[in-house]
Amino acid sequence: MRGPGPRRRDLLIEYLHLVQDRYGYLSAAHLRALAEELRVGQAEVWEVASFYAHFDLVKEDELPPPALTIRVCESLSCELAGAEALLAALEEGLDPAE
Repeated sequence: MRGPGPRRRDLLIEYLHLVQDRYGYLSAAHLRALAEELRVGQAEVWEVASFYAHFDLVKEDELPPPALTIRVCESLSCELAGAEALLAALEEGLDPAE
């Protein structure tokens, strides 16, 4: 987020995407720095980031996630479309450590 121009609070979600894309996850340090840059509370940044399942949040005592994350929708419509079978096939064919 370097460069000229004001930091806009209404672009918080966009800034979260930029950090996630650059580092592959959102660490506690990333969220603190973003809150400071935007002059908003850390709770506000956490609430927005944690609301969306596509952000990988890493707490201070956790390791970053692997480079590849596969997500399978588990809503009713996804279940009806075969999400359960897809998830089972993925779990059988992949090593979670990778």
